[in-house]
Amino acid sequence: MKELLKDLSQSISVSGDEHAFSDKLLNMFSPFCTSVSKDDFGNVRAYIDAGRPETLVIESHIDEIGLIVTKCCDNGFLKFTNIGGIDAKILPATEVIVHGKQDYFGIITAHVPSENDGKPLRIEDLYIDIGVVDSKIEVGDYISFKSNPQNMLEDCMIAKSLDNRVGVGVLLETAKACKGKSLAYNIELISAVQEEIGCRGAEMICLNDNVSAVIVIDATHGISPVVDENSGFSLDEGVAIGAGPSLSRQITQKLKDICREQNFPYTVEVCAGNSGTDAWKFQTKNCGTPCGLVSVPLRYMHTPSEVVNVNTCRQLVTILENLLLKRG
Repeated sequence: MKELLKDLSQSISVSGDEHAFSDKLLNMFSPFCTSVSKDDFGNVRAYIDAGRPETLVIESHIDEIGLIVTKCCDNGFLKFTNIGGIDAKILPATEVIVHGKQDYFGIITAHVPSENDGKPLRIEDLYIDIGVVDSKIEVGDYISFKSNPQNMLEDCMIAKSLDNRVGVGVLLETAKACKGKSLAYNIELISAVQEEIGCRGAEMICLNDNVSAVIVIDATHGISPVVDENSGFSLDEGVAIGAGPSLSRQITQKLKDICREQNFPYTVEVCAGNSGTDAWKFQTKNCGTPCGLVSVPLRYMHTPSEVVNVNTCRQLVTILENLLLKRG
């Protein structure tokens, strides 16, 4: 799982520019699934036909936050804005890749004008330095964060875009774990685009009539020095299972029961309204579909250096496998 997440995290899939990553996933799902397909927007659907009357959908978004060029300045610097939620305070001195007609390494300027002293930092105050003026970069070119995945203590790792490559990795490993086994449902594994800019990919997807439920896999905030236990979850206490009026109580309970059976730790994430995930879209569109939500806690969300406990991802694969296997 750790090597898989390292590989997935290095792929580029900024919201609206997911096609290359979608093509990669088509090939990765193919050995384990009955059929795989990609739509015009990049949503990937991998289907496992178990000969059952009902289908269970497991979904994860595949896009990542990023930036986009808004102006090419005469002095070789670039102006930019964000794609997805990004706090400007984490950007100075961040390394990036500008995806023009070729890829360019750049760094976001580390200093801001003195007149900004004492004022909240804004993205509008920053530039990207690519070293030279080059006509191969244009307004509208995408920009991704550069990172070098690293192992950490206690089975943790650090990399960019683990939100939500952890979900993609779980889908792939679940497909692998279920291959050739007797399943209680047909399975559709959906990898959706553009979640970070409004859950748009999930809204595009029409579910088949025999879909009985959707389980969405995502990331949630992990406890850190700036995220306390009231707004985050420990990295070493297992998955966070969503609970609330927008989520199926039956699915929530089933997920909790499996964790207990497997002696896996878990916590409950209360979603009193919109969960802010693709689960909301599936639950409220197409006359509604019962949804469950399971999240992997990670630290420093929406930064180039997200931290996750890989063992939680492994446990989540086992939870889903137990949910899908035919009993008796």
